[in-house]
Parts: sequence; structure tokens; C-alpha cells
Amino acid sequence: MIRTVLAILIIPFALSFLFHGLGVFLKIILNPAPIVPFLFGGGVYGLIWLFILRRRKRGMWDTFEHELTHAIFCILCFKKVHSFMAGSKADQSGRLGVVYHEQASGLRGTLITLSPYFFPTYTAFLLLIRLFVADSALGVFDLFVGATFIYHLISNWQEFGFHQSDITSQTKFFSVVFIILANLIIIPAVLLIVHGEAGSLLSYLGGGFLGPVGLFF
Repeated sequence: MIRTVLAILIIPFALSFLFHGLGVFLKIILNPAPIVPFLFGGGVYGLIWLFILRRRKRGMWDTFEHELTHAIFCILCFKKVHSFMAGSKADQSGRLGVVYHEQASGLRGTLITLSPYFFPTYTAFLLLIRLFVADSALGVFDLFVGATFIYHLISNWQEFGFHQSDITSQTKFFSVVFIILANLIIIPAVLLIVHGEAGSLLSYLGGGFLGPVGLFF
């Protein structure tokens, strides 16, 4: 019941981020040049997936990213990781991967559990490296950033489902609403960074979070 109420309270924020996110997309459409390499890299990976990878079973790298994201958010939420396992073959319990960690509840538990469904781990690592890449090399580097980002979106789509214990453990309705909100925050944020407007990121986040507040004050 509590999570249902929380999900309902989250919906106005999701709508606010959707509105502000459309503004980000419009800004990019009006000036697409800075993000063309990113889009090209993503498009190439999308075609490779469509014609080749789509027919293959999910491999070790998919499982590794999923479990690594859980582990990263354990660390970010100050929770100890006890063990980490990821592979291409299921264990005796039928799991391809698992992270055993210190028990977490509340928001920290939600972030740790649902993080693989909104956080682009491989892209995040590349964006950190991107900070030290020379401007002259950004065009080539962004090809790989775009490829990892589209990989994340496709992986998200494939992994999400009500058969996932991650989803059901947080209740289905709450998980769906929370994941939508998180993606509406993350996706435009990545686009702003690659578009060369990292300075607008705080403005975007502030507008998204403060939007519903303006309805009441």
C-alpha cells in the first residue's frame, strides 16, 4: 500500500521530467551537429543488434553489466558487497548472475534493486573517460558512447519484465513508475552531456524536480 501511494506521488515528477525532456530533444533537433557522432555510433550498434545480435542469447557481458550495476549502487549507497557472480551459464539456482550485499531498505534498497533498468553503466564509464579526451578526438570517442548507450536501451527493453524478481520485490506498479522517472532523468542528461551542454544539466534537473512543486506553491 505504501509503495502504491509513493508511486502515485512520483507520477507528477515523471510528467514534469517528460515535459522538460521534450525541451532537451527540441534543443538537439534545432542544433544536431554536436551529437551526430553519438547518434551514428548508436545507429550502427542498433543495426548490428537488429540483424545479428538479436538472434543470439544474452551473453556474459549482458549479465556482467546487470550485476555490476547492482554492485556499483551498493557502493554508492554505502552498502557492502559480499560476493559477485556473473556468467553465461546458469548456476544451480538457475541464475546467470547474482550480487550478495548488505541488506538495504527504503530508497537505497530501491536504487540498488532497480538500478540496472535505468543506469547505463558502460556509458557512464565512457563519459567519465570523456572528460579527459581531447576535443579533436571527441567525434570518434562519441561513436562508442552512442553504441554503449543504445546497447543499454536495448538491454533495458530485453531485461524488463514482471518475471524479474528485481521488479516484483519492489511491487510491479511502483517499479514501473520509478523506472520511468529514472529513465526520464538519465536519458536527457546523457544527451545534454554529449551535446556539449553539461552546464544545462542542473537547470534540467531543477526544472524537473521543482515542476510539480510549482503546482502547490
